[in-house]
Amino acid sequence: MSRTSAKAGLFTESVIRETFRLAAQHGAINLGQGYPDFPCPQEIKDAACAAILADDNQYPMTFGTPALRAAIAEKTARTYPGWTIDPDTELCVTCGATEALVAVAFALLDPGDEVVLFEPWYENYQPDAILAGAVPRTVRMRAPDWTFDEAELRAAFGPRTKAVFLCHPNNPTGKVYSAEELALVGELCQRWDAVLVVDSIYEHIHYLGPGGYQPPALVPGLEDRTITVNALSKTYAVTGWRVGWTVAPPDLTAAIRKVHDFLTIAAPAPMQAGGVAALGLPDGYYADLAARYLERRDLLCSALEDIGFDLRRPDGSYYVLCDMAPLDPEGDGVAFARRLITEVGVSCVPAVSFWRPENVAAGRSMIRFAFPKRPETLNAAVDRLKSLKWQFNDTIEGMDASSVIRYICEEFDHVVAVENEGDTFFTYDPSGRPPEGAWQPFATVVTSDRHDRVSKLERPGAYRLNIGLRKATYTGLFGAPPRERDEDWVLDTGFDYATEDRLMPHPHYGSQYWVCIVNPSEAGFEEVRPLLAEAYAFAVRKAER
Repeated sequence: MSRTSAKAGLFTESVIRETFRLAAQHGAINLGQGYPDFPCPQEIKDAACAAILADDNQYPMTFGTPALRAAIAEKTARTYPGWTIDPDTELCVTCGATEALVAVAFALLDPGDEVVLFEPWYENYQPDAILAGAVPRTVRMRAPDWTFDEAELRAAFGPRTKAVFLCHPNNPTGKVYSAEELALVGELCQRWDAVLVVDSIYEHIHYLGPGGYQPPALVPGLEDRTITVNALSKTYAVTGWRVGWTVAPPDLTAAIRKVHDFLTIAAPAPMQAGGVAALGLPDGYYADLAARYLERRDLLCSALEDIGFDLRRPDGSYYVLCDMAPLDPEGDGVAFARRLITEVGVSCVPAVSFWRPENVAAGRSMIRFAFPKRPETLNAAVDRLKSLKWQFNDTIEGMDASSVIRYICEEFDHVVAVENEGDTFFTYDPSGRPPEGAWQPFATVVTSDRHDRVSKLERPGAYRLNIGLRKATYTGLFGAPPRERDEDWVLDTGFDYATEDRLMPHPHYGSQYWVCIVNPSEAGFEEVRPLLAEAYAFAVRKAER
């Protein structure tokens, strides 16, 4: 007999959280997990700290403090005229939107009930349905506009349909559902007596201007059958506080409150006090929020488009879903995402977990980047990601030493080239200043025999390109680094170091994971261009530590 439930075997660990751990392990810039790296508003922190100092540190009312529930109701009415919430009967404060979704699933669903999900989805929805014993019925959204087929949606509903889960604005696609699409969902929910569960955590992060986001709870026919899930996390840049809530008709709220009580009892009391301050921020805060995220979206998306990713700029949320197949014909998003983390130093999320296994081909080459980051973080990530463009550019022409030097200087940002007696040394330094004292280049071009004669560089036009690699890359090419040397201190590798157009260990620094190539042809340079890009990216990472 298995010691674990059958339900636990029907879904995997969160790919998003797994990516977070891998990024931390490799020191990658985290554009995978959707959390801001900039501070939340000061008044929110002050309110939470004041609550702690005032000893507001014990259990609050299970379904939310009266002050926070009143603030949610007031802010909602102020933001969406006509939406009136009774804070005593229609609100439940939870430990983040994640717990809210679990509480809703357990409060609504019985084994055998059916749940309509739009695919690709935020990865929590399907496990929530499975844990409640429900059966997911998926409706495919299709790139590039992430539209769905009306007939397919209608076919997903039936006598056992109990609920529809909708992320609006959508994670991972960035889709904001239109009034016509919401009206269709409303019609079907009424016909089959289903409840609409709306994850509206990105309600203020959209790029469609005033009125561009329509709360489904205000759609005719959905007023009395919508559960709206929200949280402080995204709007106020406090993803670690874990304060969320549900808005629903009284009978649904009563069921959610019971489940919530036995899941977590209550959200943290001091953080709820901070939430009161957050919800009291002026309306201008939300307009500024959208404007700042628009700038971040365009910064990252412009760079990704230039590098060669295929994407549609999102209308909402702070994610962009990209197709990496134009960069890598293998089209394996999982392998590509791991490579970005371990070799380039930027994390993203492979998108296959947003599709059901039988539909995974639609997302196989997709990856998701998150952009809730400071501009300097995004720019640093872009600098690293540019190595992808260099790896997949068209073949360059003219492979003499000057063309290689020009290529390195023009294609890599913030490269400082130091020339010394015909040899050129390349380092990374955003200041643009030549290095002082001891320094380590990531590549060199040598054109003379003054360092050694093994490559016979006295020949007209001869030169050697040297590249410093990561240990894992070097050993993948040549195995363990060589140690034995001859009387001239040249490493014994079995290679003829004068051979042209062949990648080899460096005659002196192969023991330190350097490689070299003498007089590369165009095809030979194509072989080493990814190695140059990796060496540069590694130099960037070391400089930023």
